[in-house]
Amino acid sequence: MNKKLFKIFLVFFLAFSSVAFAQTKNAFNSKQERERLNVAGFIEYPPFGTFEKRGNYYIFNSVFKNIVSELAQNANFGVNYFTPTKKTYSALVDGVNQGNYDLLLGAYSNTKLYERVELIFPSILNNPVTVITLQENAKNITNAEQLKNLKGAVCIQDQFTDFVSNQMKGYNLEYVETPYEMFEKLFTKKVDYLFMTQYYGLIESIKLGLRKKLSFSKQSVWNMPMFFGVSKFSKSRKILTQKLSSYSNLPQNKAKLEQNLHDIIRDYEIQYQGVVPPNFSTEELSQ
Repeated sequence: MNKKLFKIFLVFFLAFSSVAFAQTKNAFNSKQERERLNVAGFIEYPPFGTFEKRGNYYIFNSVFKNIVSELAQNANFGVNYFTPTKKTYSALVDGVNQGNYDLLLGAYSNTKLYERVELIFPSILNNPVTVITLQENAKNITNAEQLKNLKGAVCIQDQFTDFVSNQMKGYNLEYVETPYEMFEKLFTKKVDYLFMTQYYGLIESIKLGLRKKLSFSKQSVWNMPMFFGVSKFSKSRKILTQKLSSYSNLPQNKAKLEQNLHDIIRDYEIQYQGVVPPNFSTEELSQ
């Protein structure tokens, strides 16, 4: 091949390579953008949503996280979880409504906060509301009607449906900021009982070393089905709806989620084993 022909070949080769590279790069970027799944959830509400700080990073944990991983793998999605900010939980739900997030991990039906979120039926998990009392007082309460003659407490960090919130108006309740304040009022006899969602109540009592001092009602007062929520503005709305609905319909998947829930609670028990409970009164609580 003479020099003139070689130069012509080289020019055409470089030109073709540049075009091919640009097309491949654009296709890759387009594919990557299309496959990113932005996920939001509860902020400090274990086991449904909480953060663990590791160095300069926050790791989001949720009982639903394994499901998202399965979904991402099967549908070829990448996953971006929201990061903790000064935004409130309701602001995050607004972000779902505006299309900033594709998927919401945990939402209630017939509740104003979620009225613009597409809920995926059937419910994948039930979040029951239970009555918590001191062990020595548990035998004195046999039904929910008795509670109306007593004083109770509710934590504003807990998550209830509008129906349950309205039902609670029929009880003499004090609303407090944190689970710590709730348990303090119970142990100092300022209230007779607590209304808490069962799993949140279990975990918060375990973290404070109080679980063995408390009695959780065997029957729930209210049952609250919990759903996945999909943004109506998500580009992946169709596939998310199809995949999550199919997943939630399989009994073995619900059983797997419930097992994961029990495993999380067990992990909290191991992590906080031996923790010294708070001294809520002049006499230190015995373990």
